[in-house]
Amino acid sequence: KKRFAKLEKLALVHQSGFDSVTRSKENGSWAFMDDVDKLIKPKDFIEELNKYPYALRNFDTFGPSSQRFILRWIKIAKTETTRLSRIKEASRLADINQKIDGI
Repeated sequence: KKRFAKLEKLALVHQSGFDSVTRSKENGSWAFMDDVDKLIKPKDFIEELNKYPYALRNFDTFGPSSQRFILRWIKIAKTETTRLSRIKEASRLADINQKIDGI
């Protein structure tokens, strides 16, 4: 979003770029990850982190990019079952101060 704003200000956005952003805003994908970008943890994730003695503290010490990666991984789950499984796994790993694979 920042990059688009910068390019727009410099008049470097092609019409196809404007069209893509317009579609994204219309279908909701433009703002889909706003909470993740702000590092806002979902309530059920916080609840799961709190089930472990060190998980929340450790998660909060992870760098912003690592936190964002984990929050995205949780958010993009296609099913609620997968989402809950990811929440449990991320919490379990945070408790032992480990991140999910891929970070």
